[in-house]
Amino acid sequence: VVEVRLVFTRAARDNGWRDDLGREHWDRVERWSRYLLEKDIGYRFVTGDELADADAVSADASPLVLDGCAHLSDAQCESIRRFVAKGGSVWVVPPLATHDQAARPRAGNFLSQLDGNVTALDIAQGPAALVEIMEAGAFVPRIRRVSGPAGWRVRLRRHRDNWVIHLLNDQLKGVAHPTVRDRWLQSNVLQRIEASAAHEP
Repeated sequence: VVEVRLVFTRAARDNGWRDDLGREHWDRVERWSRYLLEKDIGYRFVTGDELADADAVSADASPLVLDGCAHLSDAQCESIRRFVAKGGSVWVVPPLATHDQAARPRAGNFLSQLDGNVTALDIAQGPAALVEIMEAGAFVPRIRRVSGPAGWRVRLRRHRDNWVIHLLNDQLKGVAHPTVRDRWLQSNVLQRIEASAAHEP
């Protein structure tokens, strides 16, 4: 079940964009991915091609996360604008669309032009700001864990006509075979997977 959509476009990375801390766009998206996984919040990625399709973006009501999306095309900006105009929520960690997909500076401040349910988040907080969003009632996760063993992640999924809870062990560790290598002789193949026992936090 998708509750949040993380936007990742290749343009910023291909154009060599990095923030003041040296992080590229993917680094900032990845921290959201890890945070949402830890909080048992269902999410998926939105690619640049999908973001450029205004109908596809607006077909899903789940919030869009735009963290470090500095390089966006005009079509992508229009999709975001239309989504917000239709009542969609976007959570933005600047910069946002300061350049187009070819790294040409964009005139004006796109973020200030968005009129609607737009939440600008502090770059230092990043996904941790989601706590304040939830406390304000602007976002309510479908699953809230109150206790239980650490090392497990929970996903709510639709299977046929039923809802199911999928438990994932995030304490798995791959162990390489000491001698057998892949057919390209570049790395050792996987020999086994070790799993740590669940434990109470």
